[in-house]
Amino acid sequence: MFAVLISVDRIDNGKVTHIGDATFLVRHETKLANSYKNTMREVLAVSALTIDSTLGTVTLDSWNSDCAPNCKVEYSSSFDGATTWTGLSDHHWAAASKTTTWTKPDEGTEQNFDRKFWLDFKPSAATGSLKITQPTVTYFDQVRCDNSVYVNNSTGCVFKKHIPKFTLNTAKYPVAAAYYWLLREQLPSHPGSEKERKPLHREINDSVRQGNRNTICPTSWETNSKATPEATKPGTSGVDCDEFPFAATKESGGQFVKNGDECVQLYAQKNTDGKWRLYFDERYPDPTWKEVCGRASMSAKQNQGLGGRLGNFYTKARVADDDAFYIEAPGLEGCTIGEVCEVRP
Repeated sequence: MFAVLISVDRIDNGKVTHIGDATFLVRHETKLANSYKNTMREVLAVSALTIDSTLGTVTLDSWNSDCAPNCKVEYSSSFDGATTWTGLSDHHWAAASKTTTWTKPDEGTEQNFDRKFWLDFKPSAATGSLKITQPTVTYFDQVRCDNSVYVNNSTGCVFKKHIPKFTLNTAKYPVAAAYYWLLREQLPSHPGSEKERKPLHREINDSVRQGNRNTICPTSWETNSKATPEATKPGTSGVDCDEFPFAATKESGGQFVKNGDECVQLYAQKNTDGKWRLYFDERYPDPTWKEVCGRASMSAKQNQGLGGRLGNFYTKARVADDDAFYIEAPGLEGCTIGEVCEVRP
């Protein structure tokens, strides 16, 4: 919400005479129905704050919207209240909406849209040749739409500058979530921390992601035998190599270390009391907490379950290559690096 000033001058034989001012509150929103449609909805609401008596009544004569390029704007509702304000005591609101459609959603393309609107006000008492200062607002690159670029067989739009959050399912995958949370808090780079303003960034290149994976978790690496197995397929060990930051991010340790031995080393174990705990892997030196990455012997169910949700998150939020995102772990508080961490299933 913001205030706009409408200033009215009369021009008579080159002489400029100030007639009066009016100020209005404006609330303008752009809404996306979801990330699987190529339409946007604008909502505009206007209310008078002050109107100089010399202007008489002031009418919002028009609300014009534009987006560029390749889009069409149409009214989807008329104003729900009077668009004329009568003076200092009249502070009613009037609201209307419009729909904007991306008109060239060709498969395999994406487009960024500037959003612009301007308002035309007219005072009833001011006559003659007038110069009226009218409000114009422009948002640059506010919305990005794509067709099958980041989600196969799908067209949709997102707010380009918004940083989404990948919410870890701490109830279903408690120890994997605790592992990511711990490293987010303890590594000096704080990967994925909104508090520290250190988002992760998606890596979309398959060969780079596989290279990251091979560096941190090569097939020759043996998991810790003390880790609690939870197999997802018959004939598997039930314990995975779990890395953080994720291989599918620009911050993956695979971009910064020679091999996974340079990461913080942990393993996950479910004890007889029913609680999951993370422990330092005794096969390696204790962490200095100056490392850039972590590697854990992790329950396959926990690792693959939460890892699969990352892919779903990328799809739902239409996360593009190098797009930023944060991670959050609801309910994980008080985790320390003593034991290292204790969580309930």
